[in-house]
Amino acid sequence: MLEASDETSDTVSIVLFKGKKCPPCKTVEKLLNDILRRSSNLATLTIVDTDKHVEVKEKHNVRSVPTLLINGVKVLDGHQASEILGPSLGAPMPGALGMMDGQEGMDGGFASSFGDSLGALSSQSSDMFNFLFNKIIEARIE
Repeated sequence: MLEASDETSDTVSIVLFKGKKCPPCKTVEKLLNDILRRSSNLATLTIVDTDKHVEVKEKHNVRSVPTLLINGVKVLDGHQASEILGPSLGAPMPGALGMMDGQEGMDGGFASSFGDSLGALSSQSSDMFNFLFNKIIEARIE
């Protein structure tokens, strides 16, 4: 179901493991969809409901949700998501990640198209958006 392709591609493969009753999962899914909607061909997203697909969750050693794999590498787990988003999805958290808004170069110009969308996000959602976007760009340029 989640086997890596042998094809060489510039497209990043993202797998989001989520639960139905998980508010951070909904936030991460919404942000990922926003990133991918604005950047066609940047990445593909597969969503795995851990309540329905227990065997897939166990195969990938998912212990908490949301868990995010980018090109087969775990880049986010439920504990990290809670740190970034805050315990109530509204509490300010230290250590905001900087947005590459307007930068050109290694990110292929993608960052400049996202600056406007950050204004409408809460601080925690903006931090998560930055985290996800940066991880996708890092995977794309590796």
